[in-house]
Amino acid sequence: MRFFEDFKNLNYYFSEENENKEITFYSESANDWQHLSGIIDELVNTTSLNILYVASDSNDQGLKYKNNKFRAYKITNSYLLSWLFKNVKTKIMIMTLPDLNQYYLKRSKNLVHYIYVPHSLSSLHSIYRKGAFDFFDTLFCSGPHHIKEARILEKIYNLKPKKLVKFGYGKIDILKNNNKINYNKTNKINFLIAPSWGSDCIIENKKIFNIIDHLIEQGHNVTLRPHPITIKKSSNIIHLSIKYEIHELLIRELVYNNYKYTNEEMKMAINLNKYSLVEDMCKNITNKK
Repeated sequence: MRFFEDFKNLNYYFSEENENKEITFYSESANDWQHLSGIIDELVNTTSLNILYVASDSNDQGLKYKNNKFRAYKITNSYLLSWLFKNVKTKIMIMTLPDLNQYYLKRSKNLVHYIYVPHSLSSLHSIYRKGAFDFFDTLFCSGPHHIKEARILEKIYNLKPKKLVKFGYGKIDILKNNNKINYNKTNKINFLIAPSWGSDCIIENKKIFNIIDHLIEQGHNVTLRPHPITIKKSSNIIHLSIKYEIHELLIRELVYNNYKYTNEEMKMAINLNKYSLVEDMCKNITNKK
């Protein structure tokens, strides 16, 4: 049944695209909305453009977004998505998914301008696969480090120069806008533990139990914020929920994480203006070249 629903949405999309082919957004997961929504808000509020939005996650908030200039379509089937990407005629495709043309999502046979929106403040090189951005025409850059890295990669691999846009990082804007809660000062320190995912994550190697036990014994408040991938795949989440009472806490004093030299510590420090402690562990290096 899901295939036929996707097929129907695919036809609806191409029917609409024939009339409005200026801009299409593609969102792979529900997490992409926080990186794309600011751009969409700006476009529907300040331009006459009609926006098409293709989402592959049923929980994507973009599917619930209401505006007369905005149309959303849920397509989850990989074969239908692959066909859509190969045949799309939109003038501009905007996405926060890297590795365009590397796997099953290829560049269109038609003339389409592809824009990449960053979902991380981290290096364009170290935590992504080789060639992750080679087939994009424009890169939105979170900071000067992205611009510098993009130009160096173009030079090393003899790539066609991309258009680089000084964009910033939309998630920080969202966090700052939502950081308006009044909270009471106490003698306790509120710890937010926000681990990365993978086999060396402190949830997977079970170091998390010792850390939480120690902090609670010292009389501090602790909130655990697992990575979304850990929540999906780790059986240790169940063990944690059984051992510790799960409840919400306001976290504003001190941040502890082990995001493997990625970018969560930067986002928390910038947004909350608090100290961020990073565990000394292996770096998150995906690209070994």
